[in-house]
Amino acid sequence: KCRIGVDDYNDSTLIYDLIERLEPVCKRFYIHARTCILDNKEFNARKNRSIPPLNYPRVYDLCYKFPNIDFWINGGIRTLYHAKQICYGNTNKEIIEQRHSVPCTLCSQNNGSSSTQNNGSCTVALSEVPCNLRGCMMGRAAIDNPALFWDVDRYFYGESVNPCRNRKEALEKYCQYLEKIYPRRCCDRDDDIITVRIPAPAVTTIGSGGCPTCQEFYGPPSSSLSHTPSSLSLNKNGTIKAKISSKVIDRSLKPILGLFFGLPKSKKFRRECDKLSRNAAVRNCGPGYIIRKAMQCMPEDILSQDFIRTEHLDDHAMTVHVAPIMQ
Repeated sequence: KCRIGVDDYNDSTLIYDLIERLEPVCKRFYIHARTCILDNKEFNARKNRSIPPLNYPRVYDLCYKFPNIDFWINGGIRTLYHAKQICYGNTNKEIIEQRHSVPCTLCSQNNGSSSTQNNGSCTVALSEVPCNLRGCMMGRAAIDNPALFWDVDRYFYGESVNPCRNRKEALEKYCQYLEKIYPRRCCDRDDDIITVRIPAPAVTTIGSGGCPTCQEFYGPPSSSLSHTPSSLSLNKNGTIKAKISSKVIDRSLKPILGLFFGLPKSKKFRRECDKLSRNAAVRNCGPGYIIRKAMQCMPEDILSQDFIRTEHLDDHAMTVHVAPIMQ
């Protein structure tokens, strides 16, 4: 995975030379269609993701110049509609027939942005997609507004239906997945074993059901676990021993923190996830429990509100990852 240029090396020569050198050993390239600014101390990672203009035509040129290499395009793709145009072909002939270049004023107009928001990015999709352009990447969109992807099976891949109709169903399936790969650690006495990665370590669970903390979801604790979790796992200073690492919790929660993007109480859900994740006793009940518990702070009508089909979404309400011209 690489960008199309670095600092002042912004013509096609640098990326062409790089791919030519790597072609004998590397057949897949994920191209972020921006240059990377490294010689400016004011440019942090966040600015580098938005301020340098996007140059999709450069990626298309790479596809034609290196027909035996597979490419994926990355950068500024914020809707499934845009992703589908890039991967399957643009059907808007009026846009395609216009003369696009970098800097480009046409793309900002077509995206509904005002001239003050245009940084010269060219994000035009071709009518005929190069056969070796295998797909695209939507990284920031997946973090900021993951609900976009509820419709990917139907809209993008052509399936008849999607697996979930609303956020409640999506979170329920995700909790089931987390409970499988990161089992609860509140009901075992293997205090020296810490869950830090997949696969989770094998531990001996005491009894059945949940602990007094999580029994509302997993059933009442058995008689062998009728005491509190703190009597099972304590540090020398008397605090509860965390047997699931914070990294496991953080990477489990990160994909769903933006699930309520644009809806009321979205920040409340994020705050509740953060509060619960910092509690060692709660953390031992696993990331699946944390999400189930955080869902309780959300009104049922929001949880059960049906997702909106991609073709019915307001494009202007999507998160924008194209910044204004740098002054």
